[in-house]
Order: sequence, then structure tokens, then C-alpha cells
Amino acid sequence: MSIKFNAIIHGCPAGQQSNATNTDPAEFRSYADFHRGNSKYVESPSKPGAKFIKEILPSGHLAYTFVRTGVFEAVSSRPGSNYAAITLFLPGDVKIQNEEEFKQTLKQWFEINILNNFTRDIGGGWLKWTRDAEYYIFRNNLDAQIGESLVKQFLPYLSTPEQANTSKATVKDFDDATQKLQAEIHALEQQLAAKRAELERLTKQA
Repeated sequence: MSIKFNAIIHGCPAGQQSNATNTDPAEFRSYADFHRGNSKYVESPSKPGAKFIKEILPSGHLAYTFVRTGVFEAVSSRPGSNYAAITLFLPGDVKIQNEEEFKQTLKQWFEINILNNFTRDIGGGWLKWTRDAEYYIFRNNLDAQIGESLVKQFLPYLSTPEQANTSKATVKDFDDATQKLQAEIHALEQQLAAKRAELERLTKQA
């Protein structure tokens, strides 16, 4: 039996946002709201850093988060609880095999696929969301690709009491999933660039 889990990417690219939709449980949507500066999650003002957060929600689900702090909004460097994060919501009966490796894989996946593509380094450990982040991530234009990549990458780490043997993710699995997602991101970037060029052409003709 396949294990189903939810994942939400959240942060402050232009105010608090997440790629959650109304099909996600309300508990998950509200959990991905770290901008209030609760020091249990993200301090305000935040400084560059990273951490894992592991909690059991009232429903019994496990919320497992990797959060990178010190990520400014795309158009502002105002102080606040600036961050970028991913949270996986796992059913209560699911066990994580090799938790330390799981944590490092989650961190690596997020850095390669989200931070490397949708933030830029502005020095001193600080990052800044790119303008494209809102279009691609927070308007749900990459949801299908992200979901497919996450399932392929993390499902092998998860098991239920009925599943005695589950193979772990391999380096090749990670590379394949990353390359596929990056190729799809690149294709979308080209589409967006073409639309911008067409908009500029029409503006000049006006």
C-alpha cells in the first residue's frame, strides 16, 4: 500500500505565502504560517541560519520542517521573520527510516530545487527571494513537478508497521529527480521570458 503524505513550501517572498491550496487540510494550511515571529519556529527579526522542526499536530500527523532563515522578500530587505521552508506532513502511523539521512536529504532537496532556483545570495549569509518565486511556486505552477519529485525522493524513507522492507533512496534517484525538476523549471523560465518579451513588444507598439 502506498503511503500518502502532504508537502507545503512556505516563506515570505512578498509577505507570508505558501503553495498550499484549499485541497490541503486546514491544519496544514495554518501550520505553514511562521511569519508571526514565534521563536519556536522563526525569530523576528530573523538572522541567517537553518534548522529542522519536528512536531506532532493535534490530528496526530507528524510535521517535519526544514527552514532557512534570513531570506528577504523579493523587493524588500525589511527586518522581520524572513524565511523559506518546506514542511512534510506524515500520517501518525508512518515511521521514518534513518532519520538523520532523511533530514540531510530534505535539506539538500530544498537547497538544490528551491533555494538555488528561487533565491539569490546578497552576501553575509543573507538570501533574497527572486521575483519569479511567486509566479512559479506560490501560484502553484510547479506543484505537479514538485510533488512528483518529493514522492520519488522521500517515499523510500517511509514505512508503516505493515511494511517490513522498504528500499532506501539512492544517489541516482536523487540525481534523476533533481535533474527532471530543474529541466522543467528551465522550460517554464523560457516560457516566462518569452511572455515578458512579447509584453515588452506590445508595450512599445502601443
